[in-house]
Amino acid sequence: MSEQNFNILSSDSSLNDPKEDQLGYYPFAKNVAESICKMAPNEGFVIAIYGQWGSGKSTLLNFITYRIKQLPEESQPIIVRFNPWWFSGQEDLTVRYFAQLRAVLGKEGFSKDNAMKLIADFSDIVSEIPIIPYTSSAKVLSRLIRPKPKDVTDLKEQIAKSLMEQNKKILVIIDDIDRLNSEEIRQIFRVIKAVADFPNITYLLAFDKRVAVEALKSTQGISGEDYLEKIVQVPFELPIPDKYSLRNLLLKKIDQILGETSIELSDENYWRKVYLEGIEPFINTPRDIIRLINTLSVTYPPVKGEVNPVDFIAIETIRVFCPIIYDLIRKNETMFITATDVNQRIFNGLPSAIEAYKKFHEEALLMVPKNDTGQIKSILSYIFPKFAAIQRATNRIDIPYLEPEWRRRFRICSAEIFHRYFRLAISEGDISDTEFRFLLGLAKDCDAFGNRLVELANQKTPDGTTRARVFLRRFADYIEIIPKNNIPSIVQTLCNIGDELCRPEDNLPIIFSTRNGFLIEDAIIRLLYTCNDENKLKIRYEILLKAISEGQAVSIIAELVEKLEMQHKEDHDQQPINKEEPLISKDHVLALKKIAIEKIRRFAQSNTLLRIPEFVYILKLWLDWDDKYKVKEWVKSIISSDQGLIIFIEKFLNKGSSGGKVSYRLDYKGLALFIDVPHFMDQIKNLKEKEGLIETQEIAINQLFQEFRKNEDMDESEAITINKMKSRQSKSA
Repeated sequence: MSEQNFNILSSDSSLNDPKEDQLGYYPFAKNVAESICKMAPNEGFVIAIYGQWGSGKSTLLNFITYRIKQLPEESQPIIVRFNPWWFSGQEDLTVRYFAQLRAVLGKEGFSKDNAMKLIADFSDIVSEIPIIPYTSSAKVLSRLIRPKPKDVTDLKEQIAKSLMEQNKKILVIIDDIDRLNSEEIRQIFRVIKAVADFPNITYLLAFDKRVAVEALKSTQGISGEDYLEKIVQVPFELPIPDKYSLRNLLLKKIDQILGETSIELSDENYWRKVYLEGIEPFINTPRDIIRLINTLSVTYPPVKGEVNPVDFIAIETIRVFCPIIYDLIRKNETMFITATDVNQRIFNGLPSAIEAYKKFHEEALLMVPKNDTGQIKSILSYIFPKFAAIQRATNRIDIPYLEPEWRRRFRICSAEIFHRYFRLAISEGDISDTEFRFLLGLAKDCDAFGNRLVELANQKTPDGTTRARVFLRRFADYIEIIPKNNIPSIVQTLCNIGDELCRPEDNLPIIFSTRNGFLIEDAIIRLLYTCNDENKLKIRYEILLKAISEGQAVSIIAELVEKLEMQHKEDHDQQPINKEEPLISKDHVLALKKIAIEKIRRFAQSNTLLRIPEFVYILKLWLDWDDKYKVKEWVKSIISSDQGLIIFIEKFLNKGSSGGKVSYRLDYKGLALFIDVPHFMDQIKNLKEKEGLIETQEIAINQLFQEFRKNEDMDESEAITINKMKSRQSKSA
């Protein structure tokens, strides 16, 4: 932890110097201090400051003491400070109080006075209450054998006379009474009641009135409220800091914690709404500020720059003031965030699903104290759009296209960022903003950049996918900050090693899952669209020409060229990303297409085409783009051996998901484009009995048989239907 953040931490420590007063306590403290110094009570006086625990009572007492010491010495009382909480649970607090009183008075010239002995004797009498269990046996014995004065009234009169003769005012300050247990609170007030009428002594007490009243109830057969009224002559309610002062204090401390990662201008309006409607209602005392700031001081530094500051402060506010909801969110992320694929679409427009979510949220809010429900609901609505949409009872839970923006801004509602908010560091497998910027800094050097991306492809995340996929999914978030002169080398790298980033483990068996290849092609196109110079079409083409000519990622190159070609077709559905003209001219696309075809041929000749990602898709493109006879001749050479045939058929087996389980489906029609299935059935039957087949090969062959029979039955049915039609036609003739 940095020294700056360490200094922000507080253990509820009170302030001593009025210069640090940011809540307006000092003017009140100044008035109380000056009034005390002007008083000369003949029978003692008790002043009480009422305030909630953590509301700043100790700070107020410190400011009163500070002001007293600034006044002329002759008007200053002797100050005796006693904090019973320091001795709570140890032994008789009465003994401790009188010991403190004698110690201070002894330093002020009372040591040779008869008053000291009288006070000691009086202490013994007053402290004859049930002894707390922890009192030592020696102390118990000393009390039993020490002689006691018999006339208490006479003793009090002697003490009063001695104090009057001294003619020195005494101020006894007792703090933290509300931190004691009930028995100790009653003990303290018994002491004060016994000595409250001593002359020249003013008692200044600070405590939470509600706590004291509860502890004193039924004391001497009266209510706690009535008991206090018999002791306290002048009660004051601690001045409540206005919201503006509390807000300023909190925001200053938040700025210290955030440092250079302060809230961006684009988030200021969002921050204002979250703070005023969700966070500020929780900030009612200085202690509320201390609790939140202490938490942020510990939890924010490890994720600094990796989370959205507004969302982080909001979720930490929930952690501090409503931990049950914080824990609920942490353990039920799918109820608050919208995933980027299946979850996003399955629940859109399904009333039953929306009702299920709504019921969960309503039951969660029932666990929140009634006074806090409004602000918790506000925070959740702002940081979780899914929660807000369900509360509005809309038929569409979320807008999928906002996910990249949420991810770019490190929002908690992003499925990829969510977990960062519940760990004290970036999760294993994730890529921090610092690392991402470092990676982009390597982009000038194609080899260094490419080698690092391949390393990411070899590193796994907890869900089994690669870190390269994390990089590709978030790449679009950084396009705006990539220098223009780095674009050629990035495109060159992706066209060269892109196929190595397309790992099977990243092809998630779920609907709507985006392939790594698509992410790479999309990244290249988005990058090139940022080239908007006067000769932009030529510049983009030259970058692509060099990258595709020298690149070795055949799958990426072929699919990229297909996308560029689609931009020029009148019947295409895919529009340019930013609704502008096609990325390059039609003639340029044709030139790149020729290069792509030549690369596919070269890979086919070297028998490496079978090993590329998206083999079937590229094979279909080759069939569509090139001489069909040459393509089928190449296929024929591959399937001439049993091993080649098995591998070829297996390539047409697609992995998917059904009912939450992995499933497979053979692309029979696609396979039929390249081989005459009936012609090979005898050979395939023999393969079925062959030992040493891996699981996916067995599945592919079995499904091939099923599809073959299905198509044979369909052909037979169609033949019967055709014969019947011919028969009817001949009869009618």
